[in-house]
Parts: sequence; structure tokens; C-alpha cells
Amino acid sequence: MEPLLDLIDIWKSYQPGVYAVRGVSLAVGAGEVHGLMGGNGAGKSTLMKIIAGAHRPDRGTIRWRGHEVALSSPHAASSAGVSTVHQNVPLAPALSALENVFLAHRGLLRGGRDLHDEFEALCDRIGYRFDPDVLVSDLSIGQRQMVAIMQALSSSPALLVLDEPTASLPETERSQLFTTMRQLAKDGTAILFCSHFINEVLDTTERVTIMRGGEVVVSAQTAELTANEAARAIAGRALFDMEKRAVEAVPLEPNIIIGIEGMRVGDSRPFDLAVHAGEVLALAGLMGSGQSEILRQLFAAEPLQADTAALRGAPYPRSVGAAVARGLAYVGEDRASQSLFPQWEIWKNLSLPKLGHISKLRAIQDVAAERAAAQDVVDRLSVKALSVDSLVESLSGGNAQKIAIGRWLEHRPDVLLLDDPTVGVDVGAKADILAIILDLAASGTTVILTSSDFNELAAVAHRIAVVVRGAVSVIVRNDGLNEAQIVALINGNTQIEEEPDGFES
Repeated sequence: MEPLLDLIDIWKSYQPGVYAVRGVSLAVGAGEVHGLMGGNGAGKSTLMKIIAGAHRPDRGTIRWRGHEVALSSPHAASSAGVSTVHQNVPLAPALSALENVFLAHRGLLRGGRDLHDEFEALCDRIGYRFDPDVLVSDLSIGQRQMVAIMQALSSSPALLVLDEPTASLPETERSQLFTTMRQLAKDGTAILFCSHFINEVLDTTERVTIMRGGEVVVSAQTAELTANEAARAIAGRALFDMEKRAVEAVPLEPNIIIGIEGMRVGDSRPFDLAVHAGEVLALAGLMGSGQSEILRQLFAAEPLQADTAALRGAPYPRSVGAAVARGLAYVGEDRASQSLFPQWEIWKNLSLPKLGHISKLRAIQDVAAERAAAQDVVDRLSVKALSVDSLVESLSGGNAQKIAIGRWLEHRPDVLLLDDPTVGVDVGAKADILAIILDLAASGTTVILTSSDFNELAAVAHRIAVVVRGAVSVIVRNDGLNEAQIVALINGNTQIEEEPDGFES
């Protein structure tokens, strides 16, 4: 049977002699769920942009429904029947969910009954509901992702391209998305599913294409591929075994660097928090449980609600400037808006926290010193970039995240707050970032982090604080915990040996 989409020997370069995509062939059949995997910088995003009509290949053939076509623009691709959900959701925050879903439709009238009915029908189709009139700016990242998926489905596409659609979704919404994907495929919709979560791809697809260095290195039936084989193909090397390093870490230092009593997130019940010097403390909870809010309060990006709070025995800082001056650093979940300036060069992003230290007389910019310091961070973290003059927006997700973390490394913080630091990055970059976290802790930096991947928390954390409805319900030592045990703790099963709430040692 002829494929719905057939890419044949596709090449694409952004500068002479440097190819992002090299001779790639890929076919997707009607009603097929096809997985696309690869490390950051493997060429997946470029390939998906070619399919979406955003970029044109330098050479190669695109066949659609058996006929050679030129998907010369996003409109041309959409008119042919291709809808794409991008990793960085391009929604209009000042418009409602309904208005965003039907943004490309003519005759859009806010509150029109027909559109409300269509919105409800889409909610039924994906099994997820929320207020159609809520502003997108008031939605969580996961909810925005669901709006983007509904937007893509509103045109009834023949091919749905999903670029990391589950990166910001909680487990219940992930499961619902997979159910929706299976139903769409059953109804004849082809799906190209790109994800860094190997098990998701292996569980939901029929065929898999893996790219590395702009080329296809694996094209196989999903049933013929194991998770370990996929990981090796993606990374091009055996992955660093993170599982043992945290277990073999030295015992916690007895001194407490952060001590808080009666902390609250919104109207949550109060809880106590004590964090040791050199500790990796994981905040584990379902999406929207309050982990991010706890980190922002600890960084003073939101007002700290607590009865008493101390940092190294002194009153806790109450502003971001004071927090940075006292040795705290923060990398937010949405790195593009919270942690980086994507349209700035790498060296400018890396030099921001330490301008006062490397400027002449603390007033005159010393560009040479800034560039040299940036090059040192790029080398230490193995950031893949043409030079420190490259714009951050040109980097892959994993390399951009290394820059977000690396900007704090020269003057090592006492406390580093990381909100889902590996979201949207490949397995090789994840291992690199987790290794950075453990190295920082070994050098004395306290790390407090969240992650949507509980296996990562189990791999690096000394202790795991379970967050439920905005409050830390229990803190347990990580003596070989696994994902299933963490999920059980979140759901109230405390049969694992645990430490009491509060200032445990």
C-alpha cells in the first residue's frame, strides 16, 4: 500500500557544507503511528519543519498521496492535510482557549454557539475538558499543550505531526493523549510522533525512525526494537549508568542550609522543610501539585509564605536580588522565558549573573573576559555550538538547557533550584545534565529539583520530598527507590521506611 507521506533522500543545510538533514528517507502510512526519535541536534526538528512547510529541502522528493509535491509554506502543508503541534506551543496568550483552537478558521466570533459546539466535540474527541473562555495566559504549560493539540485537530488533518507533545503533560493527560492517538489512527489519521521518552514511543507506535547527526540510523518495526537498542542508537554510545552514583554518594552533611517552618503554597496546609548542604533534594509530585511554586518561593520570585525561614542561619532573602547575592540560583521550567534570552548570543547569556565580577572597575564591560569565561563553560559542559557567538535560539533543547545551568557555574551557587531541568531533551543530554547535578552536589552545592520523570529523581536525589496539593506530605531517604515506589508515595502509600516531616537529619 502506497504511503500517505513519503520523504525520499531529503537534504537540508543552513550554511554551506553543514547539513542538518542528510539523505533522510521516511514513509508514513494512513492510520499509522510512526515514532521519530533522536538526540538534540539530530535533525528531527528540521525534518518536521520540512513536513510542516516551514522549511524547504535543498534536494530530495516529497510525495503526498502518491504525487510529488512541494510543501512550500505552512499554509500549503495545512491545505494538503498536515497539522503540526510544535514543542514550543505557539499560542496567543491574550486570547481564550476557544479562540486559539479556531484561530485559523474564518468567521471566528468569540462566544459563537457553533464554535462552542465544535469545541465541546473536540473535548469529547480527546477526552479532556476545560473552560473554552479561559485565557491561555491563565493555563498551565500542560493545559496549553492540550489547547495546541485541539487546535491541530480542528482542521481534521490526514497527518498529525506531534513534536514532544507529552513533555509537559501529567500522567493522566499523557494516557488520555495516547488513547486519542490510537483512536485517530483507527479512524485513518496518520501520526508522526516525536518524543524523547523512549518507552512512550515503543508503547504507542508501529514503526520507528531514529536519527543521529542528521541521518537515519534506525528504521524498523517497533516490535523489533528494545529500549536499550533505541537508547544506544540515539546517543551513539552506551549511556552513563546514573542509577548507582546517588546510592553510593557520601552521607548528608549534618548542617542545614535552608530551614523553613510553616511554609505554604496558596491555601495549602503548612509544612516544614529542612535542606542539607551538598544535598540533592527532589520535589516529586503530579503536575500542578505545587513543586514549581515551592521553587519560586525559595528563589523569592514569589513571596515566601512561612512562619519562620532561614538561609545558613540568617533571615531568608525576600527578593530575587537578595537571593542571588546570598548564593541562590534558579533555572525555570520554561527556559525560553524564565532562564534564557534566546535571541542573545551564548556568551551574553552566560555572563549575565557575573557581570559585576568580570567587568572592568565593575562598570565597563570586558567582552574578552566574558567570551573567555563563556568558552570555558561551553567546553566543560560539551555544548554543541558553532561558537560562543551563536544565538541561543539556534541551539538544540539539551544544549540550551546546559547554557541555562552553565550560567551559574563559574561562581558556584550555594543552592541551585532546578525546575524540570531535562524536559524536552534527549537521553544523552539527560545523562549529561544529571551528571552535572551530581558533580555540583559533590562539590558542596545544594540542589533542589523537580522532574516529570521520576526515574531521574530516583537516579540523583539523596532524599525525595513528596508534594501533594501544594504541601510536602512526607520526605524519604532514597535507598534505591524506583518510579513505581515514588508514584505509590504520591498516592498516599507510605509503607516505605520514611522520615518524619520537618527538620530531619
